[in-house]
Amino acid sequence: MAVLTLFSLTGASCADEQDDIGLGTAGRGDVVEVVDAPATVTARAAATLTAAADGTLASSRCAPATR
Repeated sequence: MAVLTLFSLTGASCADEQDDIGLGTAGRGDVVEVVDAPATVTARAAATLTAAADGTLASSRCAPATR
């Protein structure tokens, strides 16, 4: 199967027609484009989270003034 596929692909690529393909030269340059797209952004949803807890902190694993 692989030989048949390879043979048919090779045969298709060996046409006698010449294409209009040639080599060109590429260079670098600056592109200056100014885009003016004013818009307004609004939030789709908002959430307020609260976590009430009563208690006393018995110990802390960080030193004072540590973030």
